[in-house]
Amino acid sequence: MLDSGQLTISAGRIREYQALSGGVAVTVCQRKTQTNNILHVRRVVNCTGVAADYRRSPHPLITDLRSQKLIRPNAIGLGLDTDTHGALYAADGTVSTLFYALGTPRKGDLWETIAVPELRGQAQELSKALLQSLPVRVRTIPTMPLLSERSAEIPQSTFLFRQFFDPATSSYTYLIGDRQTGDAVLVDPVLEQVDRDLESLDELGLKLRYCLETFMPIILQGQAKNRL
Repeated sequence: MLDSGQLTISAGRIREYQALSGGVAVTVCQRKTQTNNILHVRRVVNCTGVAADYRRSPHPLITDLRSQKLIRPNAIGLGLDTDTHGALYAADGTVSTLFYALGTPRKGDLWETIAVPELRGQAQELSKALLQSLPVRVRTIPTMPLLSERSAEIPQSTFLFRQFFDPATSSYTYLIGDRQTGDAVLVDPVLEQVDRDLESLDELGLKLRYCLETFMPIILQGQAKNRL
């Protein structure tokens, strides 16, 4: 394809996109020469992955954490500095006991961090660390034995699980709790559904211990933080 002219490889940095009626005009600053060339193309495919330079990220959550020095962006511009369990390092080098990260924010430390096997391993390590930090140790949920004529009794699990849907954002919120300890975790709560979540916690007799956000655009702010 290179020999036939079907494929051209050019190193540089994209400066600007301009939508045209029949495609896109892309301004590329060529490497070494620093010359700007404009390419007229039919399609643009972004293969650079998720933006992870938290030193310059304009996202409100990131800028707020950065201004409070609660996070330390990775020195190479890929994600945040974390310990082995995903706990975030503050600007002064202390390890947080409240803020943790999975996936893309750990790219600078782990590099391979956004595929399912890596995410699964990170989630497992983080869950172990969080369980160890709880004031009351949560006992192992008993396994369910096979029914037989001799033993038809099934031990009652203390595990609680609820799934909620928010049509406005097309997202799901998960409530995970333990009847024995009364502790609960909300995964991906939505600001407008705080009343629903609080009512569910009250009905089940649970106390909220953690809120876990897995989607950056959905952020609990202000009133939701205080009420939850």
